[in-house]
Amino acid sequence: MLNSEGREVRTVLIDEHRSAIVKWAFETYATGDWTIRDLAEELADRGFVSSPTPARPGKTINATQLHKIFMNPYYKGDVRFQGAVYPGRHEPIVDSVTWQKVQDVMASHVVGEKVRDHHHYLKSSVYCGNCGSRLIVHHAVNRHGRTYKYFVCSGRHEKRTECRQSAISIALVEKKTVDHYGTIELAPDLRLDIEQTLKQELEAGMEETRRTQHDLLLEQARLQARS
Repeated sequence: MLNSEGREVRTVLIDEHRSAIVKWAFETYATGDWTIRDLAEELADRGFVSSPTPARPGKTINATQLHKIFMNPYYKGDVRFQGAVYPGRHEPIVDSVTWQKVQDVMASHVVGEKVRDHHHYLKSSVYCGNCGSRLIVHHAVNRHGRTYKYFVCSGRHEKRTECRQSAISIALVEKKTVDHYGTIELAPDLRLDIEQTLKQELEAGMEETRRTQHDLLLEQARLQARS
């Protein structure tokens, strides 16, 4: 684009769909109710992927990549250049107050403040039967200090849906899951196909490990010779 003096001015075009999801991610994490890992999983469920290139399609982002997004001042309208931060010419996706709240939440998690991150082996595997949202783990403590563990609908919890699904005992969900898997039986042909695929994946992984070890040994020898 040319300015009034005829000089080229580079601008950034904002992808409205992706920017809306990024804005939601910043605002959601700023509440302090999410870990970066859980939020990355939620973004994957919402179909958020990295920017595609001519050489490769977009991929779901992991917690490390989401952390880099949250650390990048670009999203509040600034750019980094040679170690310094300057105001950019693009439209910010989040306001500076929200961006700073995100930095504060990340910092508080690093120094050990309490994070509402309850681990369970069924996390990321069970969903609400009413609205389809992910079920998240919730711990409730009564006045006597006793802890009750539940799965709750994330859609209702975050007020993203009008779902009215009540909290469900984790023990009950575990039992229902075991009962369900007890009804599943693989056909012989499908079982054989799965076994062969797993063996191929395992062999490919082992071969990659051997190549990596070989390259590392060569690099070690080169460095020792150079030394």
